Amino acid sequence: RRRALITMDSCRAVDNEFEKAVKKLSINTIGIEKSISKLSAFRDELKNNPPGSSLTENERISLEKLLKEATDASQSFSSQHKDSHGAISRMGKAIDRNFQMDVSACSREGIFDGKEHMQHLYTALCNHLLLQGWVDIARCLVEEAGLQVNEAHLEKFHEMNVVLDALNHRRVEEALNWVEIHREELSKMNTSLEFKLHRLKFVTLVDSGMLQEALQYSKLFGQFAKRHKKGTASSICMPCAPTYV
Repeated sequence: RRRALITMDSCRAVDNEFEKAVKKLSINTIGIEKSISKLSAFRDELKNNPPGSSLTENERISLEKLLKEATDASQSFSSQHKDSHGAISRMGKAIDRNFQMDVSACSREGIFDGKEHMQHLYTALCNHLLLQGWVDIARCLVEEAGLQVNEAHLEKFHEMNVVLDALNHRRVEEALNWVEIHREELSKMNTSLEFKLHRLKFVTLVDSGMLQEALQYSKLFGQFAKRHKKGTASSICMPCAPTYV
């Protein structure tokens, strides 16, 4: 009973930090959304100007005002986002503090005696190797320990780690190709992975100074606008503005 009470107290402590983190993450994007709407409306007005014509003085003043509003909104959003990092960190510390893993049993003599216990140990080691991306080593362990692991299971981890390595080097195309192949499976999981990868590709173009390419690429966000309105707005707000100057 005492153990149950300690567990409940631990859950409550973590839950309190979780609620605080959720509130911090509920960032207000109204300012950014308004800036995007105003910039879009201004862009549509400029489309009516003759090709190659310069901005009038009133248009330039209006544009500068819109750019300042967009900058202020973006900086406010960024500041709120940074504040959320501390709340997430505190939640992690609360989990570590209240749920300490007891591994003392592993040091008891004879704990891994017997074939069944050794199989559990080998399986845990195999899973660790797969998660680290060491698929070839895991395959050797499977063969030597006689584990019953499907080759297709190992291949999935190999494929996953190839994609992760590509992402670590900002080669987003390989991950997008993987998403394209597994779109049907991912759709059943209701994941936002595809949107996040496209956003990463967009940000990569912006960071490289390829603003025209980024604007062209941003047209892909139309298919995600309904489900990921806030994410789309926060991604394309600032890079779009300078192209009208």
